[in-house]
Amino acid sequence: MQSLRTTTFDVAICAHNEASNIGRLLQTTASAITHRYSLDRIFVVSSGSGDGTDDLVAAMARKDKRICLISEKERRGKANAVKEFLAKSKADIIVMISADVLPVGNCIDRILQPFEDERVGMTGCRVMPVNGLHSVCGNVVRFIWQLHDAASRIEPKFGEVIAFRRDAVDFMDSDIIADEAFIEMKVSQLGFKFNYVRDASVLNRGPDTWYEFLEQRKRVYEGHLQLRARYGYRVSTMKIGNLLRLLNRNYNRTKPQYFVLAIMVESLARSMAVVSFRTHRSNHMWRILKSTKQLF
Repeated sequence: MQSLRTTTFDVAICAHNEASNIGRLLQTTASAITHRYSLDRIFVVSSGSGDGTDDLVAAMARKDKRICLISEKERRGKANAVKEFLAKSKADIIVMISADVLPVGNCIDRILQPFEDERVGMTGCRVMPVNGLHSVCGNVVRFIWQLHDAASRIEPKFGEVIAFRRDAVDFMDSDIIADEAFIEMKVSQLGFKFNYVRDASVLNRGPDTWYEFLEQRKRVYEGHLQLRARYGYRVSTMKIGNLLRLLNRNYNRTKPQYFVLAIMVESLARSMAVVSFRTHRSNHMWRILKSTKQLF
């Protein structure tokens, strides 16, 4: 196996009103210890933030010159934010992190290590929701991410924290709904391999209300429908055979009532997404899900 010549990476964070978590996330990212790879820049694209996010990032940028704030007066959607840092990044690898999550331990180092294999084009980590077990919705959220983990061990499916080769993504349409799946598609088209790094983890908070949970799942599927319709690309969980096998193998990982509720929510969300997409009501400007924004 050839040793990889890549030595630098950038971190990219897309934010909108993330003052409650952005400071903690930047501290974690800036202090990450990585082997073989050197952190060049940390880009924070703050779009239409009015809660002090920009001030917090600017203050930290004065102390750490690697941090670069890209402030947008108006919120234009995550795809546009991705285009902003893609245009500015000069590194070989980009680590893209959602602004409302927190990588655990050596997560960043672990998702970089597979790039020593020049055949690897994209990596991702395991998502660990912090939603409590005291609520029904919280249990269903946890089960959905358990399914995500199980699916990724068979055919990698990424979210929240991803790393990819910068030269694998040459553009992104401004109206893309599922940015991570779009990047996955671009990497796949070049023949690169995916690597799901299960021993790297990130904390997130799923929705705490059924309305927001349904809205989130609907948005995800709309993004997948868009990729299939426009580019002919299907993510692994759009393949019915994969989905049925996944459910069959994992039904005993939660209580029966939570399993049934997960299927009901996902089925309803997908039906709503189909109607929304076919009637051209899909929107790349995500509706903010407030209950997901308080990580701790």
